[in-house]
Amino acid sequence: MPTARAAQSLQASEAPGSPSVQNAAPDHCGEAPQWLCYVTFEDVTDYEAKGWRVSGPLGGNHGHYSILMIWEGDDEPG
Repeated sequence: MPTARAAQSLQASEAPGSPSVQNAAPDHCGEAPQWLCYVTFEDVTDYEAKGWRVSGPLGGNHGHYSILMIWEGDDEPG
């Protein structure tokens, strides 16, 4: 689950068709960072094949063309 700080940063608008990868830095020591990405619906399968997982729907205008995904890999997303 993204932190409150990460949720605020995810409210920034992104242009359709250009995924935005953001590092949701943890608020607590010892927690691993979470990488979040807006992904257009037609690109979800490609991102899942690369190690991303659907995190949940987006509200408002973002949800009309994209979904929120989270990185499941061990290293930074490529």
